Amino acid sequence: MNELLEKLCTSLEDEIERQETVLAVCRAQIDAIGARDLGTFETRTAAMDILVREAARAQVARVGIIAVVAAQLELLPEQRTLKGLIEVVPAPFDARLRDIRNRLNRAVEETRRIVRLNARTIRRSLDFNQRMLACIAMVPGIDPSYDERGITSGMAEPAMIDQRG
Repeated sequence: MNELLEKLCTSLEDEIERQETVLAVCRAQIDAIGARDLGTFETRTAAMDILVREAARAQVARVGIIAVVAAQLELLPEQRTLKGLIEVVPAPFDARLRDIRNRLNRAVEETRRIVRLNARTIRRSLDFNQRMLACIAMVPGIDPSYDERGITSGMAEPAMIDQRG
């Protein structure tokens, strides 16, 4: 049992490291957005994609470990959570899992905050760009019927730019 719990704790500690890396990447994304550095933003987004795939693979492996631990401890399905494990595992694993849970919660909450900030910033930028495209689309068209002073009476026509540029 101790070997399984050690393996689970190690897997969860790896996840903490991954989540802290996700947080750092999210912070780097917002810095790139602020600097209007599309290349850096795209690089950070690609890194995020790799981290998400790694997290998914690690989760699949952890589910297997948790299933074996849960079976040995005869846990009910609703007890198969980190909180449920903390309540039933022996020392020192209870304290270690509690620390892991706290660290994971902090990393995930801070990541959520940064992701929301990134989303708001990107939405504002997109809105600004759409408004600018709308302004460009309404420039006066070239009307061949200018008067002798170079003034046209033509109406504004849509420019040859669509919403995608």
